[in-house]
Amino acid sequence: NYKRMKNFLELSKDYHMTIKISIDGLNDTHNLIRRRKNSYENAIKMLDILKNYDNVDTNVSTVIMRENLKEVDELIDIIKNRYPKFTHQLDIISPILNARKNQSLFTLSEIQKIYNRYSKVFLQESSVGLQKYRCTGGVTSAAISSSKVLKICVGAEDIEFQLGDLNKDSLLNIWIH
Repeated sequence: NYKRMKNFLELSKDYHMTIKISIDGLNDTHNLIRRRKNSYENAIKMLDILKNYDNVDTNVSTVIMRENLKEVDELIDIIKNRYPKFTHQLDIISPILNARKNQSLFTLSEIQKIYNRYSKVFLQESSVGLQKYRCTGGVTSAAISSSKVLKICVGAEDIEFQLGDLNKDSLLNIWIH
């Protein structure tokens, strides 16, 4: 619900925060990967909203996999041109969680080629700096799923990594408790 998110952003104008939005392909591909009909449209709407908040560092995250590999160049251009102040981070799908169950993974030589092709995007530092030693998920960072579940990170699908449901409780209340 964009109204709730706008309200949260308005109430939080005195605070600096980082928000990460996942865009894993162009419209049809992103929706297929995310298994939600309007997921791409919703993510773009949220990015358009976030452009208006100077207190928010916005990171766009793209996980490269076989399903979206042919769209990565165009996606990088779209993010760079439409959202020049945002950081765009690339990752390569790893064999954890749902990725173990499908054919999205790359060989080591394919991974090397992908890193070489997109090295400037892979090496760009995020607004929160490079995390070298430990995961900050659930400590100083979290992710909100498209169904408004607050979890420790984007890839955390298991229930024990879910912090709360924003449909039922406020972000502040979930984070504090």
